[in-house]
Amino acid sequence: MDEGGFGPSGSPSSRSAAIHVDLMPESRRMSLFFRLITLETGLIVGAALVLAGLVVSVAAFSSWGARAFGELEPRQTLRTVVPGVVASTLGFQSILSSFFLSVLGSRRR
Repeated sequence: MDEGGFGPSGSPSSRSAAIHVDLMPESRRMSLFFRLITLETGLIVGAALVLAGLVVSVAAFSSWGARAFGELEPRQTLRTVVPGVVASTLGFQSILSSFFLSVLGSRRR
């Protein structure tokens, strides 16, 4: 049986939910995961990603403004916009996942 890895047996959130309702035994790896990855860590990482995404998006918008909001070069624009949107999305996902995992892991503390 898997000791709590994040491979085929599921993500940390699904595994934690199963442990929370006593469908699976508690594992050492999940306990270590909850000790290392706290709500605060997730919020800081998420906020940093959201901020980085916003900075990149503002840079792309200001670059467009420098061209008098005219036509854009698609390749150049997408090289700036896509990483900004991905970083913002990952940041929000990290923040929400941190809250969810914090609630699931609250019984352990």
